[in-house]
Amino acid sequence: MSTLFTIIGLVSFGCTKIDNDTPSVKKVGVIDGSFEAQYGDISIAKDYTSPAVGWNVWTLLRKDGSKVDGTEFITGSAAQQWWSTQGNNPASFPTGTHYSILIPDEDIRLQLEVLDPTGHKTVYFGITDFNTEKVQFPLSIKAIRLGDYLSLNIDALTKLPGANLTITANFQLANVDLVATIAKPWNPASTFGFNDIKYGSAVTTVVAISDPMHPVSGDIVLYSGNNKKVFGDIIITITEAASSST
Repeated sequence: MSTLFTIIGLVSFGCTKIDNDTPSVKKVGVIDGSFEAQYGDISIAKDYTSPAVGWNVWTLLRKDGSKVDGTEFITGSAAQQWWSTQGNNPASFPTGTHYSILIPDEDIRLQLEVLDPTGHKTVYFGITDFNTEKVQFPLSIKAIRLGDYLSLNIDALTKLPGANLTITANFQLANVDLVATIAKPWNPASTFGFNDIKYGSAVTTVVAISDPMHPVSGDIVLYSGNNKKVFGDIIITITEAASSST
């Protein structure tokens, strides 16, 4: 009897050890995904030109914000090998090309970061949340332009007879906060837009536009960039210098 109890104890111990070494992992199906980038601009000013772009950087995330890394696929499958390879998520491709890839059949987020031709500056950014079974491919992913564009035309002032003016512009600029923007909660019912871009604190900026020694004409660009946003009122200050007749 004592021998029998000893054998049972050993078998029970062995089973417990095997269970601890091989925890269960939830596996999901695989779908052929195809995506195309769309770019949303910010200005309709006649002197505005869309910024040059060169690269689409695609990042596939789970609903909880973690990167897809292949652990949700069957070990050894094509999808598991791709997503578990370092450097494949995010993946960079030239603008104008489709992004076609095997994706997990679950709630996911696709993040699109569009870079300038040098690959160093983020020009457009977008997020799309979706369930793979509720969309049709190819799926358009819209990225909207970061930053802002502000111009001013003072010809009506400088062309006045005897105009001897000094003109400055005062406005607020705030830095784009991509980290806070990316933290947007997963919501497939919400379309990513300009209001979803987050910013830091606004800082006052003063731009000298024109003075009697350096007159200008035409459309004057006060700010054009991808890392800041214009906020609040734009205050134009006009100072007329005393003339010899006064």
